[in-house]
Amino acid sequence: MKTFKLIILTVVFTTLQQLSFSQQPPEKMSYQSVVRKNDGSLMINQAVAVRITILQGGSNGIVVYSETQSTTTNMNGMLTIIIGNGTAVSGAINTISWGTADYFIKTDIDPNNGANYTISGTSQLLSVPYALFAKNGGTAGPAGPNGKTILNGVTVPTPGTGADGDFYLNTTTSIFYGPKSGGVWTTAATKTINIQGTAVSVSLATTTSTGVIQLAGD
Repeated sequence: MKTFKLIILTVVFTTLQQLSFSQQPPEKMSYQSVVRKNDGSLMINQAVAVRITILQGGSNGIVVYSETQSTTTNMNGMLTIIIGNGTAVSGAINTISWGTADYFIKTDIDPNNGANYTISGTSQLLSVPYALFAKNGGTAGPAGPNGKTILNGVTVPTPGTGADGDFYLNTTTSIFYGPKSGGVWTTAATKTINIQGTAVSVSLATTTSTGVIQLAGD
Protein backbone atom coordinates (compact mmCIF):
# COMPACT_ATOMS: atom_id res chain seq x y z
CA MET A 1 0.00 0.00 0.00
CA LYS A 2 1.39 3.36 -1.00
CA THR A 3 1.61 6.02 1.65
CA PHE A 4 1.86 9.72 1.07
CA LYS A 5 2.61 12.74 3.15
CA LEU A 6 1.53 16.31 2.82
CA ILE A 7 4.07 19.08 3.10
CA ILE A 8 2.16 22.27 3.67
CA LEU A 9 3.88 25.32 2.29
CA THR A 10 0.56 26.96 2.95
CA VAL A 11 0.29 30.02 0.85
CA VAL A 12 -3.03 31.37 1.96
CA PHE A 13 -4.10 34.82 0.92
CA THR A 14 -7.28 36.70 0.31
CA THR A 15 -8.12 37.24 -3.34
CA LEU A 16 -7.47 40.92 -3.93
CA GLN A 17 -9.82 43.13 -5.88
CA GLN A 18 -10.36 46.85 -6.08
CA LEU A 19 -13.07 47.50 -3.53
CA SER A 20 -15.41 50.41 -3.03
CA PHE A 21 -17.81 50.99 -0.17
CA SER A 22 -20.61 49.51 -2.27
CA GLN A 23 -18.70 46.32 -3.05
CA GLN A 24 -18.22 43.30 -0.84
CA PRO A 25 -14.88 41.46 -0.57
CA PRO A 26 -14.87 37.98 -2.11
CA GLU A 27 -15.60 35.18 0.37
CA LYS A 28 -12.65 33.20 -0.97
CA MET A 29 -8.98 32.47 -0.30
CA SER A 30 -6.28 31.02 -2.50
CA TYR A 31 -4.53 28.00 -0.97
CA GLN A 32 -1.47 26.00 -2.05
CA SER A 33 0.36 22.98 -0.65
CA VAL A 34 2.87 20.40 -1.84
CA VAL A 35 2.10 16.66 -1.72
CA ARG A 36 4.91 14.10 -1.52
CA LYS A 37 4.97 10.33 -1.44
CA ASN A 38 6.40 8.59 1.60
CA ASP A 39 9.78 8.26 -0.13
CA GLY A 40 9.92 12.03 -0.49
CA SER A 41 9.21 12.15 -4.21
CA LEU A 42 6.64 14.61 -5.50
CA MET A 43 3.13 13.56 -6.44
CA ILE A 44 3.21 15.04 -9.95
CA ASN A 45 0.27 15.77 -12.23
CA GLN A 46 -2.12 13.62 -10.23
CA ALA A 47 -5.83 14.14 -9.62
CA VAL A 48 -6.56 14.33 -5.90
CA ALA A 49 -9.55 15.02 -3.67
CA VAL A 50 -9.12 17.69 -1.01
CA ARG A 51 -11.10 18.38 2.13
CA ILE A 52 -10.46 21.75 3.77
CA THR A 53 -11.47 22.39 7.37
CA ILE A 54 -11.08 25.74 9.13
CA LEU A 55 -10.64 25.33 12.88
CA GLN A 56 -11.10 28.01 15.51
CA GLY A 57 -8.91 28.24 18.59
CA GLY A 58 -6.29 25.57 17.85
CA SER A 59 -5.21 22.65 15.69
CA ASN A 60 -7.93 20.56 17.37
CA GLY A 61 -10.34 23.45 17.70
CA ILE A 62 -13.94 24.02 16.73
CA VAL A 63 -14.83 23.34 13.12
CA VAL A 64 -16.28 26.56 11.73
CA TYR A 65 -16.17 25.63 8.05
CA SER A 66 -15.44 22.60 5.88
CA GLU A 67 -15.58 21.93 2.16
CA THR A 68 -14.40 19.38 -0.42
CA GLN A 69 -12.83 19.85 -3.85
CA SER A 70 -11.07 17.91 -6.58
CA THR A 71 -7.94 19.24 -8.24
CA THR A 72 -4.73 18.13 -9.96
CA THR A 73 -1.21 18.68 -8.68
CA ASN A 74 1.22 20.39 -11.04
CA MET A 75 4.69 19.33 -12.20
CA ASN A 76 6.10 20.46 -8.84
CA GLY A 77 3.63 18.40 -6.83
CA MET A 78 1.75 21.51 -5.78
CA LEU A 79 -2.00 21.72 -5.57
CA THR A 80 -3.76 25.05 -5.83
CA ILE A 81 -7.38 25.61 -4.88
CA ILE A 82 -9.67 28.49 -4.01
CA ILE A 83 -11.19 27.96 -0.60
CA GLY A 84 -14.81 28.96 -0.97
CA ASN A 85 -15.20 27.41 -4.42
CA GLY A 86 -15.71 23.88 -3.12
CA THR A 87 -18.74 21.94 -1.97
CA ALA A 88 -19.58 23.04 1.57
CA VAL A 89 -19.75 20.22 4.12
CA SER A 90 -20.47 22.32 7.20
CA GLY A 91 -20.60 25.97 8.19
CA ALA A 92 -20.35 29.01 5.94
CA ILE A 93 -17.14 30.87 5.16
CA ASN A 94 -18.91 34.23 5.08
CA THR A 95 -19.89 33.93 8.76
CA ILE A 96 -16.35 33.45 10.12
CA SER A 97 -15.33 36.24 12.52
CA TRP A 98 -11.65 36.40 11.52
CA GLY A 99 -10.64 38.99 14.11
CA THR A 100 -11.94 37.19 17.21
CA ALA A 101 -9.68 34.13 17.51
CA ASP A 102 -6.76 32.15 16.09
CA TYR A 103 -7.62 30.00 13.09
CA PHE A 104 -6.07 26.85 11.64
CA ILE A 105 -6.50 25.12 8.29
CA LYS A 106 -6.63 21.34 8.22
CA THR A 107 -6.05 19.71 4.82
CA ASP A 108 -7.10 16.12 4.14
CA ILE A 109 -6.22 14.52 0.80
CA ASP A 110 -7.26 11.36 -1.01
CA PRO A 111 -4.52 10.64 -3.59
CA ASN A 112 -7.00 8.48 -5.52
CA ASN A 113 -9.43 11.38 -5.93
CA GLY A 114 -12.11 9.69 -3.85
CA ALA A 115 -13.38 10.21 -0.31
CA ASN A 116 -10.79 8.13 1.57
CA TYR A 117 -8.66 10.93 3.01
CA THR A 118 -5.35 9.34 4.04
CA ILE A 119 -3.10 12.41 4.01
CA SER A 120 -3.58 15.10 6.63
CA GLY A 121 -1.85 18.28 7.69
CA THR A 122 -2.75 21.29 9.81
CA SER A 123 -1.22 24.76 9.83
CA GLN A 124 -2.07 28.01 11.56
CA LEU A 125 -3.31 31.04 9.69
CA LEU A 126 -0.69 33.49 10.91
CA SER A 127 -2.21 36.40 9.00
CA VAL A 128 -5.90 37.16 9.07
CA PRO A 129 -7.46 37.40 5.59
CA TYR A 130 -7.60 41.18 5.87
CA ALA A 131 -10.38 41.97 3.40
CA LEU A 132 -12.66 39.43 5.10
CA PHE A 133 -11.69 40.77 8.54
CA ALA A 134 -12.63 44.30 7.47
CA LYS A 135 -15.87 43.08 5.93
CA ASN A 136 -16.82 41.42 9.21
CA GLY A 137 -16.33 44.51 11.36
CA GLY A 138 -12.57 45.01 11.57
CA THR A 139 -11.59 48.28 13.25
CA ALA A 140 -10.29 50.91 10.86
CA GLY A 141 -6.88 52.38 11.51
CA PRO A 142 -6.25 56.09 12.21
CA ALA A 143 -6.84 58.52 9.37
CA GLY A 144 -3.73 59.59 7.50
CA PRO A 145 -2.65 63.23 7.11
CA ASN A 146 -4.64 65.34 4.70
CA GLY A 147 -2.87 65.51 1.37
CA LYS A 148 -2.11 68.90 -0.20
CA THR A 149 -3.55 69.84 -3.56
CA ILE A 150 -2.05 71.72 -6.51
CA LEU A 151 -4.83 73.71 -8.14
CA ASN A 152 -4.74 75.69 -11.38
CA GLY A 153 -6.75 78.31 -13.19
CA VAL A 154 -6.55 81.17 -15.69
CA THR A 155 -6.91 83.95 -13.10
CA VAL A 156 -5.46 84.97 -9.74
CA PRO A 157 -6.72 82.66 -6.96
CA THR A 158 -9.36 84.13 -4.65
CA PRO A 159 -9.45 83.69 -0.87
CA GLY A 160 -12.17 81.09 -1.33
CA THR A 161 -10.04 78.96 -3.65
CA GLY A 162 -8.52 75.85 -2.05
CA ALA A 163 -7.52 75.26 1.56
CA ASP A 164 -4.56 76.21 3.70
CA GLY A 165 -1.51 74.26 2.56
CA ASP A 166 -2.66 74.06 -1.07
CA PHE A 167 -0.76 75.42 -4.08
CA TYR A 168 -2.08 77.16 -7.20
CA LEU A 169 -0.74 77.74 -10.70
CA ASN A 170 -2.05 80.62 -12.79
CA THR A 171 -1.81 79.11 -16.27
CA THR A 172 -2.16 82.55 -17.92
CA THR A 173 0.81 84.19 -16.19
CA SER A 174 2.66 81.03 -15.07
CA ILE A 175 2.80 82.45 -11.54
CA PHE A 176 2.90 79.75 -8.87
CA TYR A 177 1.18 80.50 -5.56
CA GLY A 178 1.39 78.84 -2.21
CA PRO A 179 1.29 77.33 0.11
CA LYS A 180 -1.93 79.09 1.09
CA SER A 181 -1.77 80.20 4.72
CA GLY A 182 -4.43 81.77 6.91
CA GLY A 183 -6.74 81.96 3.92
CA VAL A 184 -4.25 84.09 1.95
CA TRP A 185 -2.47 83.16 -1.27
CA THR A 186 1.09 84.48 -1.59
CA THR A 187 4.09 83.99 -3.83
CA ALA A 188 7.76 84.71 -3.26
CA ALA A 189 8.82 88.22 -4.25
CA THR A 190 10.13 88.39 -7.80
CA LYS A 191 12.20 90.98 -9.61
CA THR A 192 11.86 91.78 -13.28
CA ILE A 193 14.61 93.74 -15.07
CA ASN A 194 13.84 95.38 -18.40
CA ILE A 195 16.64 96.91 -20.50
CA GLN A 196 15.67 99.26 -23.33
CA GLY A 197 18.63 101.03 -24.87
CA THR A 198 20.36 102.88 -22.05
CA ALA A 199 17.30 102.85 -19.74
CA VAL A 200 16.95 100.21 -17.06
CA SER A 201 13.76 99.68 -15.09
CA VAL A 202 13.45 97.34 -12.13
CA SER A 203 10.08 96.29 -10.84
CA LEU A 204 9.51 94.38 -7.61
CA ALA A 205 6.34 92.36 -7.55
CA THR A 206 4.66 90.77 -4.55
CA THR A 207 1.37 88.94 -4.84
CA THR A 208 -1.59 89.00 -2.48
CA SER A 209 -4.95 87.26 -2.69
CA THR A 210 -6.33 90.18 -4.70
CA GLY A 211 -3.66 90.38 -7.38
CA VAL A 212 -0.19 91.73 -8.07
CA ILE A 213 1.09 94.97 -6.60
CA GLN A 214 3.77 96.56 -8.81
CA LEU A 215 6.45 98.77 -7.29
CA ALA A 216 8.64 100.14 -10.06
CA GLY A 217 11.39 102.70 -10.40
CA ASP A 218 13.88 103.83 -13.04
